[in-house]
Amino acid sequence: MPDDLFLRASADVKKKYLSFPTLSREFQALLEGDMEYCVLDFETTGFDAARDRIIEIGAILATGDKAVGRLSTLINPGCEIPCQIRMLTEIDDEMVSGAPSMDEFFEEFVEFLGERTIVAYSRFEEDFLRALYDRMGHGRFTNPYIDAHDLATMLMPSLRGHRQADLAGIWGIDTGRTHRAMDDAETLLHVFHVLVNGLYNVSVALLRALADHGPAHAGGLTLLARRVLDERTGGRKPEALNLDDVAQKDRFWENIPPLDGLSAPCHVPAEEVRAIFASAGPLARQFGDYEERDEQTEMAEATRRAFEEDSILLIEAGTGTGKSLAYLAPAVLVSKATGYPVVVSTRTLNLQDQLHTKDLPTLEGALGEGSFRYSVLKGYSNYLCLRKLQTLVSGRKRLSERQLGAFGMLLTWITESETGDVSLLNVPHLHGLDELVMANHRECPGGRCKFAQGGYCFYRRALYRARRSHIVVVNHSLLLAGVNFPFKSVIIDEAHTLEDVATDQFTVELEYRETRRFLESLYDPVDGSGFLADLDATVIRRLPSEAHDAARFELIEAGEAAEIACEGLEKLFMTLCAFRAGSEYEFNDIRFTSGQTRLLEYEKMKLEAKEFATSLETLAARITRVKSVCEERGTAAAELDYLMSDLEGKAARVREHAGALAIMFSDEDDGRVRWATVTSEDNFEKQALRVSPVDVGSDLREAIFDNEAISSVVLTSATLTVNNAFDFFRSRVGLNLPGGAAPEECILNSSFDYSRQMQILILHDMPPPNSSDYEARIADVLGDVILAARGGVLALFTNRRLMLKTYEQLVGEMRRHGLNLLCQQPGYSRRRLAEEFVEDSNASLFGTSSFWEGVDARGSTLRVVVVTRIPFESPGKPVFVARSERVKLEGGSDFMDFGLPLAALRLKQGAGRLIRTRQDRGQVLLMDSRINTQRYGQTLLRSLPGAKRRKVSTDDLKRAISEFHGRR
Repeated sequence: MPDDLFLRASADVKKKYLSFPTLSREFQALLEGDMEYCVLDFETTGFDAARDRIIEIGAILATGDKAVGRLSTLINPGCEIPCQIRMLTEIDDEMVSGAPSMDEFFEEFVEFLGERTIVAYSRFEEDFLRALYDRMGHGRFTNPYIDAHDLATMLMPSLRGHRQADLAGIWGIDTGRTHRAMDDAETLLHVFHVLVNGLYNVSVALLRALADHGPAHAGGLTLLARRVLDERTGGRKPEALNLDDVAQKDRFWENIPPLDGLSAPCHVPAEEVRAIFASAGPLARQFGDYEERDEQTEMAEATRRAFEEDSILLIEAGTGTGKSLAYLAPAVLVSKATGYPVVVSTRTLNLQDQLHTKDLPTLEGALGEGSFRYSVLKGYSNYLCLRKLQTLVSGRKRLSERQLGAFGMLLTWITESETGDVSLLNVPHLHGLDELVMANHRECPGGRCKFAQGGYCFYRRALYRARRSHIVVVNHSLLLAGVNFPFKSVIIDEAHTLEDVATDQFTVELEYRETRRFLESLYDPVDGSGFLADLDATVIRRLPSEAHDAARFELIEAGEAAEIACEGLEKLFMTLCAFRAGSEYEFNDIRFTSGQTRLLEYEKMKLEAKEFATSLETLAARITRVKSVCEERGTAAAELDYLMSDLEGKAARVREHAGALAIMFSDEDDGRVRWATVTSEDNFEKQALRVSPVDVGSDLREAIFDNEAISSVVLTSATLTVNNAFDFFRSRVGLNLPGGAAPEECILNSSFDYSRQMQILILHDMPPPNSSDYEARIADVLGDVILAARGGVLALFTNRRLMLKTYEQLVGEMRRHGLNLLCQQPGYSRRRLAEEFVEDSNASLFGTSSFWEGVDARGSTLRVVVVTRIPFESPGKPVFVARSERVKLEGGSDFMDFGLPLAALRLKQGAGRLIRTRQDRGQVLLMDSRINTQRYGQTLLRSLPGAKRRKVSTDDLKRAISEFHGRR
């Protein structure tokens, strides 16, 4: 059983999930009779329902838990089946050559489906059905549709994976041949039976919430919820769901006092720190194979000294140093000595998880159970707001089927989770529910909220834990925004990302989708739902008649203002589409320069932005007026005064949007770059307007380095130096500005023996990377590398189009050699892709930007890292261009002083994926000929570990790889 699926589930929750197949309920009566349903699976030529075609159908007609009919056939798509699909499904062109076309088979297929409910494991089949019905002129596809994946996430939100194969694995269901339609349909039939059993494990109040909030034209999930509800209640309507009754309490922390914060002198003896890392010390007793590392002890001592001397310290610690424990150990001792928490800030969720679930428990085990406390704190928007969720439960909002699945998932999850941290859920998004259920500091009534008073509020509980913890793990964004508790010392890990995070944090942004959802959460003209309608139902109707009439008038005016604002938003972003100018790319980042601001399109957009801002100000004023009328004339407002906080918060957020527009279209030269992400007219919900700082140094100084409340700062990463100097990093984060204390610096080499463990191969006969010859040869070279290494290759690309083209050329050949080739394609989960690569020692992976760091493949899984091209930043990125111009304006070289150092650090990150333990061995292959032909090549090579270097030709490459790995 894949136990890692249960890593975020308690023992009781795991037991509950595993009990679903054996729940003592017979659901035959539930699904029999008039609820015949059809389990369906398609295999297709790709993922685009409008463009791709079905190549195999597997359908099972069922009633109750019995299959009563089957339909299985290959379909001739009338086009060539792409190579990766042939490899995935083992369906080739010859197999479908004699099969019926969809035109020929359509009537039989539609007759088999009838008007029955369709059960499939994603919305994939639904999208293809809609496209198919439309293409065949059969009208709209209207059958009720149950996405079993939504049902699985709703019933088991704490599971780390929800693939059909994951569920089959934990319940012992035979999957047959995966990626064949009938086998997958058979598997789904059994999985669906278990999931329906699981519905008997949820409360009838939750089922009522699903039944009440389903779409007006009820879909499959809504109908299923209503049917199960009727079955369990005999048709009687149960009490509405009250979240007070089901939310988890955090019992462990209830009686722990906060740290005293006595500001005692920060004195921790050096011997006490060194003793932790000694060969016979407490850490050694935690590990059977512990080795004392001088670099780790030196880093711990440097960290201790920085805390004691109230200084800023930069530490570059090579891979294998053990830097997490090196900074955590002195941090714990310092916190206990001073009475203040020490904050540890990270960029990635992976490192947060590692610290919270591995490194800190290890250190606690070494120092003694209960010797110190630790917790994770994130910003408001990461936490579910129970008050907003209860408002949604109690309101009249109709949700789409997809939203209903997410809604049910959250209602189940609050019975299992103590954190309420939605980022821990295994779902990419909440289908637009974020605005309706996530915490927001502007709208939080604080201690007046009944969930806060009852100890249920997730954010306040996280803050409560943080104030009682010696170590508090946060992310960089929260650190820059300001954590809501006192601390004196901070450790910034993954510090090489600090400038990027600060840029995002201090960027003013107006996203179409987020803004639209916010405005519709106030008032949705489609169904009359939203916050204003809920306010009418809960407060205004209870006012005395005179006050009721006045408040209702203002409420209607506010609703109309929200509708006008939505129209203004639509006009503004439709005009923005003109800047796409026929580009072939889906997303285009456009910088508004002085030349562009004179264009007619820009002038039109500026006028529309002004009109939109005016409509927002009108809306804010109306909301404020509603609040005033309620406060002046009503008594109900006093009873439910936290709703008044909502009104105040909503008005403030509307004004924030108006203020953002004023900044975006200001003519002032304020040292910021104005830009937009532009898409096509049929997909412009992903568009955004932004204003970003060109230089974040002064912002970082104010937030961290010159902040009087922070006495010591330790910044660490494996990639902070260029040419063994911190100059570039200091210049990017404001540590070279006059008036501040000079930071201490420490470079710690890796404890790995790179001369033995690693080899750098430099390919000297590749064509220039911008040439067509390069594109023609890259597939041949990568094919040779993968075959010589027998898999275990991570190829890092800077161009997505070239990556996908190369993958297409190689995937079939590699599969014929028994080697799995993975690729970072649209629609694929990055986390799942990385896990699949790490789990299969014969797999190779093609990835772009996000894979240049964060892949931790230990042992023989990763044997060769291929850098296909020097990772220079794209010259089309507005912020990068503006920063390059700033460097030139200040007398520097935009390439040598900015572009090249960035590439050197990225190259160091990419190579750092290879050696993660003392037992690892591997090679880095540099394919870019500019390493050899350009003078800056030596700068890039110096950024890499001190491994042996070898220049090779493409003809010698296979032998060089085979010899290193002991193959002939």
